[in-house]
Amino acid sequence: MSPSAIAETDIVTRSENISSHQSSDEMTALESMGHRGRSMPGVPKFTSYSSQRQWQLEHMAGAFRVFASEGYAEGISGHISVRDPEYEDRFWINPLGVHFGMLKASDMVCVDLEGNFVGANSVRMAFLL
Repeated sequence: MSPSAIAETDIVTRSENISSHQSSDEMTALESMGHRGRSMPGVPKFTSYSSQRQWQLEHMAGAFRVFASEGYAEGISGHISVRDPEYEDRFWINPLGVHFGMLKASDMVCVDLEGNFVGANSVRMAFLL
C-alpha cells in the first residue's frame, strides 16, 4: 500500500543520531539530506473520504507545480497518480495536454484499473496508460 494510504501520520525524529549543532562538515551525505531532527508535518486524519480526496488532489496539483518549476514539464509523457481513498480500484491522474505548472485539483481525472473514466473533468480526459 502506498504511503499516502497509511493511516498513521506520526513522524519519528532521530535527533539522537544527528545533533542540531553539528556542522555540515561533520555530517555524512545521508545525514545532510535528512530533516536534522526536526519534525515534519504528516498526512492529517480525515473525517470523510471527500475531504481526504480533496486534500490529496490539492497536494497532487502542488506536486505538479513543483515538477514544472524544476523543468519536468517537457512533452506529454509524464504523469503523477494517486489512489482514491474510498475506492481501491480507482486512481486520479493528470489530463493530457495541460502544462504541469497550470494544473489545479479540479483538473484531475479519475479512472478505474482498466483506464475507463469514472469521474471528474471528462472534457480533458485524454491520457495514455
